[in-house]
Amino acid sequence: MSPQWVVLFLAFTLATGLIVVTFNSTASAQPTSSGLTIQDLIITRIGKSSTAVNYQALVTISNSTGTDFSGAARVDYQLDDGEVQLAYILTTLPDGESVSFTFDFAMAPGERTVRVVLGNSEMSKSFSVAGADIAVSKTDSRIKRGGIVEFDVTITNSGVLAARDLTLASAWMNLDGDVSGEQAYDGEIPTIGTNKRTTVSLPIQLRTGSYHFSFTVSTSTIEAEFYNNTVDLSLKVEFIDLRLEVVATESLGWDGEGNALMSMLVEVENAGVDAANTFYIGIE
Repeated sequence: MSPQWVVLFLAFTLATGLIVVTFNSTASAQPTSSGLTIQDLIITRIGKSSTAVNYQALVTISNSTGTDFSGAARVDYQLDDGEVQLAYILTTLPDGESVSFTFDFAMAPGERTVRVVLGNSEMSKSFSVAGADIAVSKTDSRIKRGGIVEFDVTITNSGVLAARDLTLASAWMNLDGDVSGEQAYDGEIPTIGTNKRTTVSLPIQLRTGSYHFSFTVSTSTIEAEFYNNTVDLSLKVEFIDLRLEVVATESLGWDGEGNALMSMLVEVENAGVDAANTFYIGIE
């Protein structure tokens, strides 16, 4: 485009009051005077998702250079130690005046920091993002009649916020074969406050065998950590547990072929939970 066309284009846009400025977000910022500074940084919570809290940052920039600023000054922001990102490009700012802009971001629970940089000027704000922190553990198990194994599962909340809308799911696998299954707790788990816990009982229908179990708890409240939301354990399940004890023996002499004869008194106990209707005792 020739210089004459450039002048005509600028004249047209100024006459119509329409000025369109487009920037490349990867462009480097031009050097700024030390008088072009970040005056204020205000952080406001505006919402939340299932994994993070949404915030809006209000940034105010002032010009105390002694001259009007015109050009392209890049304003960046950084969340904790993450990647530096473009927040705003300042094009004009008269001397002695200020301009404000906003940008949105999201942070997971924990101690967080937002840093805003304009040339040699920067400002940081640190704040705490509140959340729940639930953990699950197995406290006891019972083998019951009818092929039922009942687990007592304890859920603890060590976070700042109460854990609401809790769910508990289990998964199991028979280590003696390829049989596996899943089961969810169908009762209502109460809201768990800060540094509180609750215990629920989850019955699972199983057959005799060796099993691997996992129990996972979740909440609609935003969480700080997830690594402790699942607990794994192994358990051998026996519903009939026969135990034999020799109480007394007596020698009865010899038979016609010279074999010793004896009688034996044994006691059989079923330590399991289900009845053993028929069983056999052999001698080796």
